[in-house]
Amino acid sequence: EFYCETELEGFQKSKFYQVIDSICKEKGFFPQLIYGQDQSSKRTNLYLSISILDEKKQIVNIYDDGFLTSSTKLVTTDKKGRYMFYRWQDDKEFLDDLLWIKSHLKKL
Repeated sequence: EFYCETELEGFQKSKFYQVIDSICKEKGFFPQLIYGQDQSSKRTNLYLSISILDEKKQIVNIYDDGFLTSSTKLVTTDKKGRYMFYRWQDDKEFLDDLLWIKSHLKKL
């Protein structure tokens, strides 16, 4: 849990998050950051997710493009009970998703 909290704090200090947070404030949206287990899985992997919420606390849906949300894996456990740790900065797909979120927020 300490690792996830550290990664969350680092993400909140990052330029990626600060830009998204600033755009959200301008547009009246709210970035929601959560770390934890995937609720739809029995595995104990831990993830960091970001979702952009509207005034009704619903995830913003861009017509024909999807929801403004993304997640990245932070911790996995293998079959032998060993932990593997990941940094959000190393997840290219997550970084691309953040740029996609930023781009769609600017258009709204």
